Amino acid sequence: NLVEEPGGTLITNVKPSFQLFDTNQKGITNLSIDLYKDGSPLNKSAVIDDSNVIITEVVEFDEVKLSATDAFDFNDAIEIGDAIDVLRHIVKLEEFSAGSAEFHAADIDNSDTIEIGDAIDILRHIVKLEAIDSFDLIDTTGARVTKLDANVTGTASAWTLVANGDVDLSGSFDAAYTVTSDFI
Repeated sequence: NLVEEPGGTLITNVKPSFQLFDTNQKGITNLSIDLYKDGSPLNKSAVIDDSNVIITEVVEFDEVKLSATDAFDFNDAIEIGDAIDVLRHIVKLEEFSAGSAEFHAADIDNSDTIEIGDAIDILRHIVKLEAIDSFDLIDTTGARVTKLDANVTGTASAWTLVANGDVDLSGSFDAAYTVTSDFI
């Protein structure tokens, strides 16, 4: 188990802190996730190798972006149907379950509520006024992960990377960044 951490530190024989999967339960690989807080980069990242992620410090964040911009195509993933799905949720025609991947994808601003502003953000992305290019990390209970803690012990968790704005979960990662992986 060899992982090169950003900054050049080589870590060997370390168990992963968590495993990372997409919404289709494919393991993510060959990427780093860059961590942001309040819209600003923290200049902190975590390397993903064969769906395994090793955390080396404690970091609080509120959104994640990918180191490789070609890993996920937001322009193909976010479409008018996603904005309509958000509107249908708002007027209670088809509500998302709290904690579901769809709920987190629809809650663009991570306010824990889905509002008209979220639908407008999706529409602004579609007409290229404002790009959506961030993800949420979701744990197995459906809670959004906002803290990486190197001091946590026990079995590695399996988390899901959910693309903001891709409400119908139609997007996918490029094959170069996915791997078939079993939960540890």
